[in-house]
Amino acid sequence: MSEKDKDIVKSSSGKSDKPGFMQRVKKFFKEYRGELKKISWPTMAEVVKNTMITLAAVLMIGIVIWIADFLFTSLRDAAISIDKAPVSASDVISDSAVTPEQVLDEVSSAADVVTSIADEVAEG
Repeated sequence: MSEKDKDIVKSSSGKSDKPGFMQRVKKFFKEYRGELKKISWPTMAEVVKNTMITLAAVLMIGIVIWIADFLFTSLRDAAISIDKAPVSASDVISDSAVTPEQVLDEVSSAADVVTSIADEVAEG
């Protein structure tokens, strides 16, 4: 009987040579431990050196981004200020269609609405 035929017979009989769950778990952790032993762990000096290099790089990149942000914001603000003519407060008030009396009336009516809602909530 050939190897291929033996595999067919094994699979058709329902039994397999596959190890049990616990045996596979034990094998996994044994191989895992073996792989951990192969790792070349850095010394404390190497860890500190690499950490300092990383922090320095992050700081430099952060500074570059901060400067770029400042420049782009300044350019944007300069472009906006060129587009607008200076406006004084008196120009805004005189061009306004709303009088101070109208604003006070609106505020008092809004206060009345809020008071009536609060009364309904307190009663209900």
